[in-house]
Amino acid sequence: MTYRPQNTPGFLIRLEAAGRIYEYHSDAAYSIILCNDGRPVRSGD
Repeated sequence: MTYRPQNTPGFLIRLEAAGRIYEYHSDAAYSIILCNDGRPVRSGD
């Protein structure tokens, strides 16, 4: 699944651990999604 780029309220969170960078995207409320190359990562991937 890919998303069309657009400005939306929320946050981009970047964490680095063991030399890897993890990107999380959130909305302005409570939803937080781990992304890989700009795409959401499903559980178990």
